Amino acid sequence: MKKSIVGIAAACIGAGLIILVLLHEEMVSLPDQLTSEQVAEEIRALKKQREATEAHLANEEIDYSLANNQLHVTLNHGSDWIEVPVHPNSLFFGEGDVREGELQQGTYWMNEHRIAFLFHKPISLGEDGYSTAAETKLLYTSDQGETWEQSTVFEQMLPPRFQKIAFVTDSFGYIVLTSDKTMSSELTHLAITEDGGSSWKTTRTPDTHRLVADGGFVDEQLGFLSYGILTTDEPDLYVTTDGGTNWESATFTMPEAYQIHFVVAETPFYEDGDLLVYVRQGSDGDWNGGQSKGLFHSKDQGRTWQFVREVMPDEFD
Repeated sequence: MKKSIVGIAAACIGAGLIILVLLHEEMVSLPDQLTSEQVAEEIRALKKQREATEAHLANEEIDYSLANNQLHVTLNHGSDWIEVPVHPNSLFFGEGDVREGELQQGTYWMNEHRIAFLFHKPISLGEDGYSTAAETKLLYTSDQGETWEQSTVFEQMLPPRFQKIAFVTDSFGYIVLTSDKTMSSELTHLAITEDGGSSWKTTRTPDTHRLVADGGFVDEQLGFLSYGILTTDEPDLYVTTDGGTNWESATFTMPEAYQIHFVVAETPFYEDGDLLVYVRQGSDGDWNGGQSKGLFHSKDQGRTWQFVREVMPDEFD
């Protein structure tokens, strides 16, 4: 360690000890002469660098980090981080469940082709200073963070509860939001894009005000919305085969022993050419610990569903 740094430590024991520890951990050196103000600034910079490194822990190859009032993404399991040009406060608007340091599930989309985040620009504030209505927008990049674009999804939105964005192809994607929630009802909003997120158009939704459980499209025409997260005694799934213009209620056939257990449909999906859907238990489900689901398949674009088998948690987690 340089003599000058030892000198600083002797003159300013408390600050010097911190610097020595930080320099040892960070493997960097300081200029030969520093004022006390510069010492303090270097300490703050090194601590901030270390805190940022510790905060940016990637669980996946493509992941995000929300720390130190900044949003970052990584494309290489945390080796490098790209700052996302959005204020974190705008990412949180509504009633969804959020854990500290995490975004609400469904409000972002991340793969090697596109990274996108839903955010909300306030257009009116309540007496408490919180947004009562906002413009819902999408911030996205299709060149791995080199450039970022914004687009407007909904010009005016009350605080949403359920939010979900996904892209089915490079060009086609959808966004589902719900708002105006009371105890057991809310409004459903659905928008689709056909140009990779540059522009959005709203579509019709089923004629129901029940609470949304899940939903989405599996291709440009075939989409689903599932309702009933509180008291429900059977799956309440709606299907569109024309991109959202028309909706009809789907029907489910299952053994009687399972009818009181599997009552909330998730979003259907294709697997090896077969159209499948999981139907989970309700909020008070206790069959096999409330964790098992029913697997169903459809041969008529999701209008009718037949029971395949019960699926245990270790099969779908």
